[in-house]
Amino acid sequence: MIIQPIVEGHGECSAVPVLIRRICYELGHCVGAQIASPIRVPRSKMVMEAHFKHYLQIAGSQPGQKMILLFMDADDDCTKEIAERTRPWIEEEATCGRCELIVIPKEYECWFIAVLESLRGVRGISNEARSHNCPERVRNPKAILTHWMEGTTAYNECADQAALTQMMDLNALRDRCRSFQRLIAKIDSFYLSATSA
Repeated sequence: MIIQPIVEGHGECSAVPVLIRRICYELGHCVGAQIASPIRVPRSKMVMEAHFKHYLQIAGSQPGQKMILLFMDADDDCTKEIAERTRPWIEEEATCGRCELIVIPKEYECWFIAVLESLRGVRGISNEARSHNCPERVRNPKAILTHWMEGTTAYNECADQAALTQMMDLNALRDRCRSFQRLIAKIDSFYLSATSA
């Protein structure tokens, strides 16, 4: 059973496998779980129908029972509108396996600022760091991370994303971010349906 991620950013190429592996372990699906190397698609292409479908075809061409898991940052767009616009593209092209879209309000980093207490001391984050009350509504969560980093340290997606993903509190994150709740539910459903088939 394979999970094939499609991501936007360079940092997510290393962070998303860490995240999925942790979720599978927490859910008890670590036996037999395989996480393929993420396919990176810049956002400029992710929102274009032809490119979107092309990368779904690439992801679906690999052998084995799989779920294609697309991670998309909403940025300033409406998460519901993104889901509605891409749904027919997914239905047309994801014929070789299950495909799920996870739209993260604003950016991946909103998950970090939701659980900053669990990240104190990691990658220079201050021991005084406090989680944001509305993490999925913050326009620039990267700036908040930089604010809580000590000295002259600034948040760097490629350097910091995987390390923060490894250490963030998943239980607290599930309680605070609906987008993360949906991700957990999609992964759990995939493995439950695959093992019961």
